[in-house]
Formats: sequence, C-alpha cells, structure tokens
Amino acid sequence: MSRSIEPYVLTNENAPAFWSLGTLWLPLSTGVLTGNSLTLIEQQMPAQSGPSSHLHTQEEGFYILSGSCTFQVGGETIHATPGTLLHIPRDTSHSFETQEPTHALNFYVLSSGHAPVSCGRNHGSRNAAKSRSFDAYFNPCLLQRPQEQRQAKRQLKPPSSRVTPKALST
Repeated sequence: MSRSIEPYVLTNENAPAFWSLGTLWLPLSTGVLTGNSLTLIEQQMPAQSGPSSHLHTQEEGFYILSGSCTFQVGGETIHATPGTLLHIPRDTSHSFETQEPTHALNFYVLSSGHAPVSCGRNHGSRNAAKSRSFDAYFNPCLLQRPQEQRQAKRQLKPPSSRVTPKALST
C-alpha cells in the first residue's frame, strides 16, 4: 500500500531543533515527510568537533555554508570550505573535524529497505540502539517547537539544560 506524500514547508525557525554531541541539529526533512526518499539536516557545529570514523547504509552528503572542516573519506583527505559539496557513497567509512564554528547542510538519500538516519552516541553505527531516528522528531504534533528551543537555536552553544522536542519529553 502506497502512502500519499503531502507537500510541506519547514524553515530553520519552525523545524524541530535539538543539541547532540555539541552540535545543533535542525532536521528539515526526513523519511517520514518524504516517503523515505530524503533526509536533510541543518547543522551548526562548534570548532574542533565531528564524529569518529563511521559509515551509513545510505548515501550521505554535506554542503558547507560557513566555516571549514576536514573530512576523511575512503582514505582521502578533503578540506571543505563554504560552497563545498561532498558526496559520500553508502558503506564508505568517513569522519570529519571542524576547524572553526561550521554551518552545514547534511543530507541522506534514502532507499527502500534501509534504516532511518539516526543521531546520538552511536550515530552511523549499524548497532544504533542508543541513537534516535530523525523520523521520531516528525510526529505531526511536533511541527511547533517550545519557546526554549527557539531561544536555544539562537545560541551557538548547547543550553545548560537539555532541549528535546515536545513529544519526546513526555
């Protein structure tokens, strides 16, 4: 049975927002919203941050809006600055580290039968029991974010208290 996909509009002002691993994540699109075809996440990362080597079952990409980071992808070193688009084929080991505060769009091309993209301590791990799918943030009641999340989003550092989307805090 095919599910009808509805048009939607999200901005970085009304998308769910949360802090994980020192990074502000704003999922703008996930499999739930796109019929399992695309995940798009806006990320604001501090200097000297980034994940250790990992891989995904989905194709992944980054578009650097500001800042800079160094990627290790499939044995190559890539220095990414504003305007750089990087494509990482699925099942390709990769890591990166930011050299300065960095603002990027991170996207995943999903395909049927692949696990949802996740975040958290085991981001990218095939055994991501402690990770949470970005799709969990797209319950229809979640398209409004509490005031403290809007305020946290304006900061370029994690708030002192953990900010979680409304439906996940119950």
